[in-house]
Amino acid sequence: MHNQLEKIMSIFGQMGQNQRIRDSQSAAGEARAVAKDAMRRVDALEERIAHLTLLCNAMWELLRDKSNLAEADLAVRAADIDSRDGKLDGKLPELAAACVKCGKPRMRSQPRCIYCGTDAPRSSAFESI
Repeated sequence: MHNQLEKIMSIFGQMGQNQRIRDSQSAAGEARAVAKDAMRRVDALEERIAHLTLLCNAMWELLRDKSNLAEADLAVRAADIDSRDGKLDGKLPELAAACVKCGKPRMRSQPRCIYCGTDAPRSSAFESI
């Protein structure tokens, strides 16, 4: 009787262990999918950064070659734009704009109003690239 009870307990223990293994395998599969999606998004962002960097370099070379601007002028203007939000942090200020339809505030980085869904107007050539 004691031997049978041990066998039954062992079977239940094994079943529990098998379930924990399946759960772990499932969680690992989900983690792989999330990591793969994150890598895809990182790759897309890297491509966008490379493209925007190329365009910025091309614009700077055009301006420099066709005007009397120098690197110092570019640095001063970049610092001026950077400080518009009161912080010199090397980032473009994230300022709010009013939605053209409902008038509620919308972050400029958002493609549409979160309140009414209206698409944001393009205010810069960089937003359409």
